[in-house]
Amino acid sequence: MGDGAVRYRETLERLGVLVPDARSPLHLIQAPAICLLGERAPEGDPRVVPDYRRRPDAEVALEGAAS
Repeated sequence: MGDGAVRYRETLERLGVLVPDARSPLHLIQAPAICLLGERAPEGDPRVVPDYRRRPDAEVALEGAAS
């Protein structure tokens, strides 16, 4: 998922991995694929956890409303 295969194309191809063209939709992160991965993960698997990159919009809005 994502652009990792494109970024590390040279390394992957040395290992025999076929990496599609950078414009391929196969490199796009798609919500259904993420859901399937989560669905198939063993229950309680510590590797499947949310990784929030920013504060939720609701927190930011609430903070702004309080100002």
